[in-house]
Amino acid sequence: YENGSAYFHEDNRDGLVKVCRLVINARYEEYASEGYAVLSSKQPVIYQSASCRPGLGQHLCSQLGLPLSSLCTVPCNTIFGSQHQMDVALLDKIIQEDIEAGKLPLLLIASAGTPGAGHTDKLGRLKDLCDQYNMWLHVEGWVNSLPLQ
Repeated sequence: YENGSAYFHEDNRDGLVKVCRLVINARYEEYASEGYAVLSSKQPVIYQSASCRPGLGQHLCSQLGLPLSSLCTVPCNTIFGSQHQMDVALLDKIIQEDIEAGKLPLLLIASAGTPGAGHTDKLGRLKDLCDQYNMWLHVEGWVNSLPLQ
């Protein structure tokens, strides 16, 4: 983003709120002049892994004034691979269905080391998917029980 700047925040979730605001401004050209009314033309969708920290998506929706229906929790893969990795094929299908329903995919929250056991999503494949659908990829990770964003 042009004219970016550093941002200090006491609550580590607020950095992601700031990023979401930037993404909304970038994806909705009329947002600066029309405000939240422009979001009704295409409902924004924020995708998060089922292994994300509890309450993160709800916090984003609350801070951004979005309904909880803008949040989509993507299940982890229980058939192929790790039971703690986001199901990339299912995510792709969900995104396609959302686009067909007139929604606008904005952001994906993935994990690079979950708090409990350090499980990591398939970040390369998720990045490709985000590039394909023009979405922001936000990766959260944990090192020695401390958040890393």
